[in-house]
Amino acid sequence: MLNTELTIVCVTYQRYRHIHVLLNSFLCQTFEKWKLIVIHDGPDETMERIVGDYQHRDARISYQQTDRRYNDYGYSLREIGLNQADAEFIMFTNDDNYYAPKFLQYMFEAIHRDDLDLVLCNMIHSHKRPGKYKQDDYHLFESFPKRKYIDIGNFILRTRLAQSVGFKKKGYTADGDFIDRLVAGCNVENLIRYWKWQLYLWLTQKHKPGAPRLRIGKVDRILFIHN
Repeated sequence: MLNTELTIVCVTYQRYRHIHVLLNSFLCQTFEKWKLIVIHDGPDETMERIVGDYQHRDARISYQQTDRRYNDYGYSLREIGLNQADAEFIMFTNDDNYYAPKFLQYMFEAIHRDDLDLVLCNMIHSHKRPGKYKQDDYHLFESFPKRKYIDIGNFILRTRLAQSVGFKKKGYTADGDFIDRLVAGCNVENLIRYWKWQLYLWLTQKHKPGAPRLRIGKVDRILFIHN
């Protein structure tokens, strides 16, 4: 097996058709140094069989399910996957998302080129009026590392930083809470051009002795479709 640089944690609940698209999105990736943990919210024989078929064909894919359903937008399951992750980088996703075949290639090119700790990309968002944007569904969503400008599925982060933050909140906007606490607890080095919050960061961020570095960059491409 190729050296693994990325752990992907996918949470799922009974989306038996959607999961095929998500799994094949990663099987089609041009960057191959990943492993994918699928975690189902509660026992489910059908999902176990579906993902098991992929697992038999590709050892990078694994499946597990919880003893009971948490029903908290997948965040208890993400916490389980986060605690198990052992690759240098981690990302989270849901069972109904799509990724372009070069998603991981472009993201890791940026990571390696700029020595990034966090990288994100733009997306197509399925919600009407998503975050702070007054727009219809399935339009461009310009993403930035701040609550209401990011989704749990469109960034990759160093695992040790993600584990130091964890998912303390498990509600609908827990991804925004996660990213805000991450930024607040680190010494941020921002490489994102034309980010309107860059001045805000410059004015409010003070050096925090002993805090870890968070070097943030962005791939200015639409590589992810949120469903």
